[in-house]
Amino acid sequence: MHDKPGVRATPTAALDSDLTRRARALVLGRTTDMAERMLEVPLSYYRDPEVFDRELELLRTTPLALVPSAQLASPHAFIVRDVLGTSLLMTRDADGQAHVFLNYCRHRGASPAEGSGVSRRFTCPYHAWSYDTKGCLASMPGKKGFADMDRSGYGLVELPSEERHGFLWAVLDKDAPLDLDEHLGELDAELAQWGYGSYGYLTEREFTSSVSWKNALEAFAESYHFPFVHGQSVIGMNTVADTSVHDAFGRHHRMGFPFKWIEDLSEDGDWSPQSNMGVIYWIY
Repeated sequence: MHDKPGVRATPTAALDSDLTRRARALVLGRTTDMAERMLEVPLSYYRDPEVFDRELELLRTTPLALVPSAQLASPHAFIVRDVLGTSLLMTRDADGQAHVFLNYCRHRGASPAEGSGVSRRFTCPYHAWSYDTKGCLASMPGKKGFADMDRSGYGLVELPSEERHGFLWAVLDKDAPLDLDEHLGELDAELAQWGYGSYGYLTEREFTSSVSWKNALEAFAESYHFPFVHGQSVIGMNTVADTSVHDAFGRHHRMGFPFKWIEDLSEDGDWSPQSNMGVIYWIY
């Protein structure tokens, strides 16, 4: 995207009526927030295996929002996800505490859980070692052969995790620190404004495609394509094309895509960003 004189992304701003006014000014000016100059990205950014391996290393020690808390709505709820090639078992125990475990039996490494639902036990299909929703080794056949084993040391490996803002966060390295205060920084308070913890969970759709993860995510970083790809959808018909308001929060980003009615807002109308634009966060 090319720059226009005097048009560029502004410093960090709050999620309030001022953000809506900025977005409306862009719409009325038939422009958008822009960088100072055009960005050219080499193909290797998407296809270099060394770059990809380094990204995986970084992501494994970075706090990741794995699932909405609403997907673990009740005691003994669970869900299995493959994240960066690692099978994870996420549970809510009888006391309401959420956990993230490596989904590998401590005996021979088979996965004791699959899918999602509600269950008090997860039994390995290989030798039937069974674990509870706190990750503890609950039972095992042939106990005589393990008489000297301290069962308390053979629970599922638990990863550092924390529930915040309606999501279950974790790092994929059991020895890495999880510090959401530091990771989210000033964005922490803004995410709290959305009240995601009160949201329910409706459904999900899964797509498999042989592309870089960055190719997929970057589709959500611009509205340039809206009239061509989404012209007949709710997004295309209600959102101003090729217009967005951008703010950076350290290495995180927020983009707001204004709805068409923002042009006609009156001073006594609802100026909240939540009512006047689609907001997307990029949390790294």
